[in-house]
Amino acid sequence: MSTLLCVRSIARPYIVELSKNTNETVCLSGWEADKIVVLERASGVGSLAVDATIGIGGNPTHSSIGKLLLSHVEEGKLPEELHRFLAEKGADAENHSLPLLQEIARIRRHDHCCARNDVQEGVSTLSHLVETCAGNFVTSILVATERLEEVRKEFASKLQKAARSLEIDLLAHLSE
Repeated sequence: MSTLLCVRSIARPYIVELSKNTNETVCLSGWEADKIVVLERASGVGSLAVDATIGIGGNPTHSSIGKLLLSHVEEGKLPEELHRFLAEKGADAENHSLPLLQEIARIRRHDHCCARNDVQEGVSTLSHLVETCAGNFVTSILVATERLEEVRKEFASKLQKAARSLEIDLLAHLSE
């Protein structure tokens, strides 16, 4: 079984359980080539429509999920990677790199982040890093922007606990 399929199969129960516990859409994302892709998703019971299709990739400078993953790129390689991703996006790398580097440095200190209107307009994320020997992944709760603070207060510890439990399970399975 490929590593990503293994990660998806191990992560699925965690993603579903977190979605049930929060009534929100929950995703697991990671790197595939040079894009951030949704690897697994469980929809919440709410009416929030989220465009987080499994397998669809995006530029990592666009989202907190991507910035969280970029925060664990080797520091010496990060400026070069940011320039490349910003150029792909059509942004002026010279003017955008420093603010992004500062934001990524802040994220690196915490292994989690939240962002308003992150995935799409009206949809915000509360995300936590999952580190494994097979690479890094991000578990995210996707919520309506107006509920972000409420969800952060209520579910941040559940997200952190789920991310850590998934990390331990993945490390055990992937190191065999």
